[in-house]
Amino acid sequence: SLIEQHHDRINRWARYKPVQYYNGPFASVPGNDPDWWRARYPPGSGHDGDCGLALPAAPGDQTSWFGCADESFRVGYRPPTGGMQAPFRLSDWAGYDHGAVCPVRLEMPSAMRVSNAPSYLRAVLSFPDAGDGSLRLEDIRPDAASDMGSMYLTLAVTTASSAQAASSANTRFFQPQEPVSDGAAAGRSVMEVSLDCGLEAERLDTAMTDLGFHIAPGTEVRVLAMLGARLPDAVALGGGRGVRGTAPPSPWSTLYYEDRPSARLVLTEHRVYAEIAAEVEAGTEDVVLSTQGGRGSIDLQRLAYRLRYTPAVHVDVFPTVRAYADHAGTREYLVDTEIRGSVQNAPTDGSRRTMEVHFPPEGRAFLLDNAEAASYGTSYTLEIGLGTTARNMVVKGSKKGTLVLDRATGIWTARF
Repeated sequence: SLIEQHHDRINRWARYKPVQYYNGPFASVPGNDPDWWRARYPPGSGHDGDCGLALPAAPGDQTSWFGCADESFRVGYRPPTGGMQAPFRLSDWAGYDHGAVCPVRLEMPSAMRVSNAPSYLRAVLSFPDAGDGSLRLEDIRPDAASDMGSMYLTLAVTTASSAQAASSANTRFFQPQEPVSDGAAAGRSVMEVSLDCGLEAERLDTAMTDLGFHIAPGTEVRVLAMLGARLPDAVALGGGRGVRGTAPPSPWSTLYYEDRPSARLVLTEHRVYAEIAAEVEAGTEDVVLSTQGGRGSIDLQRLAYRLRYTPAVHVDVFPTVRAYADHAGTREYLVDTEIRGSVQNAPTDGSRRTMEVHFPPEGRAFLLDNAEAASYGTSYTLEIGLGTTARNMVVKGSKKGTLVLDRATGIWTARF
């Protein structure tokens, strides 16, 4: 028959289309079963009400959820196969709409090249209503609206391969503030993740993005969109860097209805500016550490530096403080800040004199999250350097030391 030979051309999202209907050759004849289009399969098959769709099973662990981007997780179509189990019925074509659309729409770029230009990874989840000719989500999942009252559009971003994902800590989850549904109707969800790598750096500083980890040039970052439960606030990372987790939010499901729910990000080549070389001086006596209530605090008392390049024009410089650990091929930042409240004018008279910055009490302390630090180890690199407001320059040179957390006491120590 035509259905048997060309069923791959049938729009599976049409509400009225040939479907398998157990022992019901006249089901779609007007006046018989009005819900014939929902399909009825042989007893025990477990597919009743699938509307002729072959829904893939959602993977249940983090090892496999990146496999959802594969074609095998696309929704399939169950055409009639003939006989009393699934008879062909010409009347099934009544009301068929070949232009029917999927009831779930996910808009997200399939690939992006991350550069120094401000940009956002934007994902939009919507539920278009194309009229009676198309299936609605409630047709496939009758309790969808109420179920999604506690579900959120969720982006998972990782540098790990799918085989490493279960054990990798290089994964971030992002969610908007509002759930997908108000409990009565599914709405539109929008999620934006900043990919701004900075405009003034010697190279693209991916620690400045919402991703929360460093991306080396050519490294592929993978993104998967899903529906998930509200992520726990206890593991939220500061500075808009999402939520770190080693297991997917539950309950959850991938958005495999129509659009392949994955994206790939690749960092472009480094962008180099004119350089100002600096010698930064900082001794242990200039860095005071304190610990209280499970948090440490870096108190930077003084920063001394000497520029080894005499700018031809007026240039402002300011201190930068970073504390980071290299973990599994990525860089995790515990502190990454610019102290623009302590801007100084670099000398333009040809001298190389030592300049000192004395910080006001309200602008010199930086919190250390002990719990976050302990999850990545106990030793961090402390780097004190300089930035500049000049858009075409970068300050080279920094003073590096080591921050160490004593897990037993919760006390931090620093050494240079």
